[in-house]
Amino acid sequence: MSGNKRKCLTITKKVKILTDIKKDIAAKYGIAPNSLSTIWEHRDSILQQDDTTNKAKRYRTCVYDKDDEAVLKKTRTYWIRSKHWMAG
Repeated sequence: MSGNKRKCLTITKKVKILTDIKKDIAAKYGIAPNSLSTIWEHRDSILQQDDTTNKAKRYRTCVYDKDDEAVLKKTRTYWIRSKHWMAG
């Protein structure tokens, strides 16, 4: 055992330590400390989605259950917009 005695830290000192750590980590990755807090709050969902080959910035789920529905909606939207353009 080393010669260091155990210290009783006040809440203020503990908060200061955590703030300093947060600033150091944020500075290391070039992000704001509040962004680091957001990442920490959402850590469970981020770790569930972890994929080392995935370079996506955001995780998005499919809006449509079937691919056919998505294609059909896209086609209809395109058709309506092109028809509206021709009429005007």
